[in-house]
Amino acid sequence: MKRAATGALQHLDLAVQGEGSTANIRTHATHVSASLNDVLQWTDRAVAIAQQIRSSESTSDAARLVAELVALTTAIAEGRDANNDGQVDWQSGEGGLQQAQTHMALLMKGEGLQNAPR
Repeated sequence: MKRAATGALQHLDLAVQGEGSTANIRTHATHVSASLNDVLQWTDRAVAIAQQIRSSESTSDAARLVAELVALTTAIAEGRDANNDGQVDWQSGEGGLQQAQTHMALLMKGEGLQNAPR
């Protein structure tokens, strides 16, 4: 996942910096990038937690860590409502893969490369 998200961020940067970059590309690339950066941070944290679970000597500690891991993996996939406004958006701390996919679809639609966002 980290390799894919990092690669996507590199491609987005190339698109933004490239000749002919449009306002649509720059806008939605910002949204996708924010979400993918959250995914990368949460993935690092999830790996660290999984390692702690493996070395845990207490079932209560392991159970607490598993709950944290479930929350993180859910955030990676679906994002999370970090600002408690009742919705998950692309802003830093909120966006997951779902938000990245939505805004990538909007970017593509705005460039005439796709019919509708997913």
